[in-house]
Amino acid sequence: MCLKVADGLLTPVQHELAIQVFLEYLQLINPPPNGEASLVTRTEEIRKGYGCSRTSDGLYIALAEQLSASYTVEILTFDNGYLNQAANNAPSVNVNFLTP
Repeated sequence: MCLKVADGLLTPVQHELAIQVFLEYLQLINPPPNGEASLVTRTEEIRKGYGCSRTSDGLYIALAEQLSASYTVEILTFDNGYLNQAANNAPSVNVNFLTP
């Protein structure tokens, strides 16, 4: 949906509405510790200020935040941008940069 805003196919207001509708659907789905829906809002918070290509990073960072309440969690990456995104938005998430 973020790319649709970037491409001009959705307005920012339509994007926010779509996220809310998406959240309503996800209320019916459970997994992660607090369900999939609990990750959507936090993913959007983490992604804001970054391009749409960073949406999936935000999802993994949000999931790592949730899991770290009960488990030791570590994200490994070759992507410096990922490292910076986590440090700026979720400093409690342990991200380790791997040297290629």
